[in-house]
Amino acid sequence: MNKLLVPILLVMFFTISTRGWAGVPPPANDDCNGVISLSVPQTTTGTTIDSTSDTPLSECGTSVDGPGVWYIVTGNGRTITAKTCHSNTNYDTKLHVYCANCEFPVCITGNDDKDDGSFDCPDVDSSIETLTSEVSWCSRE
Repeated sequence: MNKLLVPILLVMFFTISTRGWAGVPPPANDDCNGVISLSVPQTTTGTTIDSTSDTPLSECGTSVDGPGVWYIVTGNGRTITAKTCHSNTNYDTKLHVYCANCEFPVCITGNDDKDDGSFDCPDVDSSIETLTSEVSWCSRE
């Protein structure tokens, strides 16, 4: 597989960490070089507590202006969808999808606040459903 075609997903959750100042190390996938590999289909949970800022990445569907964590997904030739849909995700989130490599990420798509009315988060309180994010992209094998 050509590594230039591997999607890299940056997940940003906007919370304020009360522990980050205590010297707690960031998550293992805090930056692009520490990505966690995911299969399709797969559900995973993670946290951005104590993660560091991902700026100065350029805008990718929405601004990149907070701490995030990184996942890598190997394409299967079909449309892949990622969303921040979980009962513990009761705060504002963003998703960004990049292709290529960590040194030269190429924006594929991004989303902040899925607000098209097609919510599919059964475990999420309807009062914060609009703060969840969802992205879909055509993957390559």
